[in-house]
Amino acid sequence: MMDIFLQSLISDASIPQNGYWRERPALVICSNLNGKEEKIHTAKRWWEELGYRFGEIHTGYSGAECSGGYIQASIVITLSSHTYGLAQTFMQINTKNKQIQAARIELSQRSLQKHRCITHELGHGLGWSHSSEEMHLMYPIYELGGWEYFGLSFDQYKH
Repeated sequence: MMDIFLQSLISDASIPQNGYWRERPALVICSNLNGKEEKIHTAKRWWEELGYRFGEIHTGYSGAECSGGYIQASIVITLSSHTYGLAQTFMQINTKNKQIQAARIELSQRSLQKHRCITHELGHGLGWSHSSEEMHLMYPIYELGGWEYFGLSFDQYKH
């Protein structure tokens, strides 16, 4: 298993996947995001419109994983004061089959004001890497990104 930090730039027009979920991942929203859960639910609904499904949603979680670490079969979403830039996504991936075991999204206070940023990071949590196309949701520079989503539908998801 490998711990991956997603911050690389991709130079071709395709949107590669770092890995995939075999089962629907649960969403674990940490208690330090109390009052901001609706922003995460909105991002979740955006991905659901593309055909993705999630497992259970747990809000108000206060376990140690909110400060680092993972919960198997889950995407932990937390507020972090140590985040570089707007947000960071980390994943545990089985290197033999590219199956995602767990993911953690660390949001900064600034990212909570940017709905597209949360949606972008949830895309990383689902296994998508960056797009090289400006105006794309998965473009790595927030100011040059947008809501284009070609290549991201669940039908194109390698699972």
